[in-house]
Parts: sequence; structure tokens; C-alpha cells
Amino acid sequence: MSVYRYEAIARPNRRERGRIEAESESEAIRALGERGLYVIGLKPLNEKSDFWNRELKLSFLEPRVKADDFVPFCRQFATLVRAGVPLVPALQVLEEQLPKGPLKKAVGEVAAKVEGGTALWESLADYPKVFPPMFVQMVRAGEASGSLEEVLESTARFEEGQRETVSKIKSALMYPALVSGMSVLVAGFLMINVIPTFVSVFASMHVTLPLPTRIVLFAADAVKRFWYVALLLVLLLIAGWIFVSRHGESRYWRDRLLLRVPIFGRLLRYRAMAQASRTLAMLFHAALPALTAMSLAADAVTNRFVRVSLRRVRDALGEGGTLSEALQATGAFTPLMVQMVRVGETTGHLDDMLARVATFYESELEVMVERLRQLLEPILTTVLSGVVGIIALSVLLPMFSLYNSMGSYGVS
Repeated sequence: MSVYRYEAIARPNRRERGRIEAESESEAIRALGERGLYVIGLKPLNEKSDFWNRELKLSFLEPRVKADDFVPFCRQFATLVRAGVPLVPALQVLEEQLPKGPLKKAVGEVAAKVEGGTALWESLADYPKVFPPMFVQMVRAGEASGSLEEVLESTARFEEGQRETVSKIKSALMYPALVSGMSVLVAGFLMINVIPTFVSVFASMHVTLPLPTRIVLFAADAVKRFWYVALLLVLLLIAGWIFVSRHGESRYWRDRLLLRVPIFGRLLRYRAMAQASRTLAMLFHAALPALTAMSLAADAVTNRFVRVSLRRVRDALGEGGTLSEALQATGAFTPLMVQMVRVGETTGHLDDMLARVATFYESELEVMVERLRQLLEPILTTVLSGVVGIIALSVLLPMFSLYNSMGSYGVS
């Protein structure tokens, strides 16, 4: 996968610039055309020279829209539209209620453009960093079909579901991370500050140190002498992970390998299937074209291997294949998802079948996260107890030897 920087015309008197990932220039032009963009400039992006300016330097300087703001915005917008409030007053009311930030500013400018006669979806498309392409296309479909409030509600439920899933995974992994961090801190403190003090006392009394104490003492001395090596290794691992996460080809293979990791791989696969199914169900329900839906679904999936597979499915659909056959050919999707899609194609209820697949994997994901948390808690507690116990034993054994020597001296 390569990254291209493009310049395109979305409608007369409006130009759009941005980046897109594609396997070739022709695929990038085709993907942009599906978004309603006419490409006037396209060139490969030099990721190495552009990494600092765009990924590191600007990533924390540019304000981002929080899900806590975007989800209520969608729900309130849907409520106002359902109540019959015209678009411009509805957007003005939302602007007044939103907290200060990029979303508030963008909504105010969108209201002005809509008041000037521009379509809502076209006005939203002028702010790709605030309103995702999938949201823009959903609004476009809602305006065309007269079901804008339903589209906004669906988008809010989708974003809320994604946020809850991520929150559950983070909360399940938070305890293991805290226990692991505490284990390292406690072990480091005991080995560097406590054990050497006892050892110096034992050495002054000419007590022979047992093997466990010598091992722990050797480890403590190594930590004190070569701590910078451990720090360097940690920094190298972090830098390597960042590089792999930013580099398209490396991230593709990383995500593909992660799906094969025991336990965690299944967790990641279930999440990817839930993301793809839920997104496609929502897009197909909104009656978006199949090729556009596949492109938007690919952008919504976080796993790069599944994302590329969805783009290959899109290409197969463009050549006249069926969705179920294209999904099965990639090897990235579970048999359950392929079978349910085949049933949906046969019965004509593809969006309903995809929604059921998403619900199944979301529930399975929740069960797996809870089981993983219940499994990791006793394991990590045992490990922490074992580390502290070994360190304590390394201190107590010399004391027992000292007491025995003193007792034997007193008896004699």
C-alpha cells in the first residue's frame, strides 16, 4: 500500500486536498472518483521526510473532535430534524450548545454555507478533519432519500457502539497494566534500595549468602550498572512500534500476524469482523452504492489487513463478482460472516444479515474481554506475589543462617 497526496475538485469553485492510501495511482483516482472528487493532482507521499511534519509534529498541535461531542451532536441534530426544524436554525442551535472547539466552529460555518444554498453534505465535506467521509456520505444518502434523521441516529449509534467497545477493551487491560507496572516498581525498589543494605550487614558478619540471595543480588547489581541499556531497549521498542504503525506495508503485516496470536488474535479478529459488519450494515441500509460502501467500510476498520481485504472485495465487486464470493476469496473473513452474507444476498436482506453478524461478534467480544480480565487477574496477582516472595526469601535465608550460627556458637 502506498500513500498519495491529492488535489481534487468536488464541485465548481471548491478544491480539496488530502491523502489517500491505495495500491496504485489508478486505484487512488478511482477511489476518489467514488467520493465525487475529480482529481487534478496526485503524487506519491514521501513518508520518511513527511513523518515528522505531518504525523508527529502536527498530530498533537491540531485539535481533534472527541466522540463525547460528536455523538451528542448527531443525536441532537436528528431530534431537531425529526421535530421539523429547518436545517439552518437547527445547525445554529447546535452551534450555541457545543463547547468551544473545532466541531463548534465547523458547525457554524456549515450553517452559513447551507443558508447560502449549498447542500448539507457538500458543506460537511469541506471539513474532512471534523466530519468523517462515511458521515458525509451517510448524510448525502439521507438527504436524497428524505431520511436524514434516521441516518443521523444510525451514525450516533454506530459511533457510540465503537466507543463502548474500545472502552471495554481498555478497561479490561487497565488492571493487568497497573499490576505489571506495580510489579516492576516494587521489585526495582526492593532490589536497589533494600537488599544491598541487608547484604552489607551480612557481609560484615561473614555470613555465607545462599544461592537465591546471590542471584537476586546479581540481578540488582546488573540493574544498577546497566539501567540505561534497559531504558534504551524500551525506547527502541517504542520507536519500532511507532514506525510499524505509521508505515503502511509494515502495519499490514503486523496486523496480519496479530490476528494469529493466541487469545488476543481472536479478540482482534472479532473486533474487525464487528467493525466491518456493522459499518456495511449501516451503509447498505442507507442505500449507498456497493462500491462506495466498501470503500467507506475499509476506511472504518482499524486492522490494516482487513482494510486491504475490503478494498480487494470492492475491486471484485467492480468486476461483477458477488459479495460472499469476494469475502471468501480474501481469507480474511470468518466463515460465519461469509455464510450470513450469502444468505442475505439470497433473501435480499443483506443489511439485516450483516447487522446480525455485527451483533453476534460484539456480544462475543464482550464475553471474551470479560473472560480475559478474569483470567489475567489471578495470574498477575500470583506473579506479583511470587516476585515479592523470592525477594523476601533472598533476605530471610541469610538471616536464618545467621541465627543458626549464633545459636550454635551459644551452645558450644
